[in-house]
Amino acid sequence: MVKAKKPKGEELRKRTLNLTCQLTDEELAERLDSLVDWENNRSESELGLARWLGEIKEQKKVYEGEVSTAAAKCERLARVIRDKEEYRDVEVVDLIDGSTVTTVRTDTGTIVGERPATDMELQKKLDLGGGKEEARPKTACTCNPEKEGVHEIDCPIHGVMGDE
Repeated sequence: MVKAKKPKGEELRKRTLNLTCQLTDEELAERLDSLVDWENNRSESELGLARWLGEIKEQKKVYEGEVSTAAAKCERLARVIRDKEEYRDVEVVDLIDGSTVTTVRTDTGTIVGERPATDMELQKKLDLGGGKEEARPKTACTCNPEKEGVHEIDCPIHGVMGDE
């Protein structure tokens, strides 16, 4: 490196500037060692980050599942509250009359469906009653529970209309 001549003049102030400097062999070796250390540090950090991101993705799936389940429960409960009704398992009885099977709720006596009887059901009806009298379910009358046997409407459980 060639030294430049010192310019003439009075010193106004001293300050520091960041300028290029040639490295000595010793400084170059230090920088090379430092580079190797920092490259190793970066590789370890990248591996750690990749592992952490993998764990985060798995945890994200767990939380997303929990959020989805909670949202579905909230929707269902809000609908139940809004409609003031919900689906539940309710005991029903299938009644056969002629060639029709009527499904009736045992708690309210409400007809919930009708369909044609299968051949097996028709045969069972013949086997149970010998074709003479229809088998009746053994349930309490729901049309007037205080007075057993008094029917103000056509009772789908007993098949009777009016007072007995």
